[in-house]
Amino acid sequence: MSSAAPRSRGATQGLGDTVASAPPASAADAEDEQMKQRLKELSRRHGTEESQSTLRMQRQQIEKLKRDNERLKEDLALETRQVRC
Repeated sequence: MSSAAPRSRGATQGLGDTVASAPPASAADAEDEQMKQRLKELSRRHGTEESQSTLRMQRQQIEKLKRDNERLKEDLALETRQVRC
């Protein structure tokens, strides 16, 4: 338990008067961490939205290619029947 107290002071340990100024610095650090977390979350959301958009477009392209393939198969079958007759 006693080993946790020196670690919590970190860089301010042994600096005397700077220990009193540690709370504002840690508050600023906390705000920085919150900002970093918000930015990470926004970045993650943006990445997720971008991925979903890409998947949507790929699915649409696949469906179009499937329709084109079916049409081409029908055209080929029609051509094959006409050549045989």
